[in-house]
Amino acid sequence: MIAFGGYSLWLASKNKKKVQAFLDQNPNAAKVYIKNKIGALGSGSLGVYSVDGEARNMVMMFSEGTKTGFYLTPGAHTITVGYQKTRASLVYQSVNTTYEPTELEIEVEAYKTYQLSFNEKEEHFDFEEKN
Repeated sequence: MIAFGGYSLWLASKNKKKVQAFLDQNPNAAKVYIKNKIGALGSGSLGVYSVDGEARNMVMMFSEGTKTGFYLTPGAHTITVGYQKTRASLVYQSVNTTYEPTELEIEVEAYKTYQLSFNEKEEHFDFEEKN
């Protein structure tokens, strides 16, 4: 258990250094927040699987308290994302629904902030600029 905690801290430190090096080279990077759903009757988790063909472990992920996201250089990008939701059930087990990975073509501008989310009613991904 202690070894796992130490490994987690080492991994977080390594990622922070990798992200800082990316930001040093790309100070005009756009910031994309990932909106997940947490509620009394269920939850939803949006996953970023790749950016421009680079696997998730190469994506410049960040976390700020309970918020997570990733950085992108200005311009057009192709991101592969998926979504999984869990609905609580009082009678039986929870119900899980997984939406297949989807490729999105997005464009970001320097220094801007965006939000990536999933609309459960319409079953599609939304990407919009945050103010």
